[in-house]
Amino acid sequence: MRIDCRLKGDLRPPLETAPIAWRLGVDRNPIDVTDAEQALWLRALVWPDQPWRAELLLAAIRVAQEDPAEVLRGDALDLLPEIIARVPADTALCLYSSFTLYQLGPSQRATLDRIVERAADSRPVHRLELEWHPGEKPYLELESFGDGPRRRVRLASAHDHGAWLEWLDRDSATV
Repeated sequence: MRIDCRLKGDLRPPLETAPIAWRLGVDRNPIDVTDAEQALWLRALVWPDQPWRAELLLAAIRVAQEDPAEVLRGDALDLLPEIIARVPADTALCLYSSFTLYQLGPSQRATLDRIVERAADSRPVHRLELEWHPGEKPYLELESFGDGPRRRVRLASAHDHGAWLEWLDRDSATV
């Protein structure tokens, strides 16, 4: 499947693909796309005036049906310590979120930070976040720690549904 995303601005993101040693998803109420009724429900959530998103979703459903990802049902804050313990010890830990962190209150954010900081005591940790921010376009940020000083970089701003991306980080941009 192919996700079309128009690049805005003069900078171009790096296009190398990092190797993935292991992956796992977490969702309070995951949708099982191998179940026809659940897949139909997911399709019903696409706005009718956006047929390109419906086509993309159908392609994604087909891929997920052929090679289903492991997804745990539950609260990420409750499950994250157990999940981190399952990640191969000789790998960096990368946590990805999209349009979820704004739903956490201050104490939940603090809990998440503590869990991730503990994980960084024994391995490099990277948090890649595509998140919504009130009054702004969503942006992609990378926070890295556990392997040198902690740093946060705003990589890009993005369209809510992936129609475009504007790379902002000059240090990682390609020509």
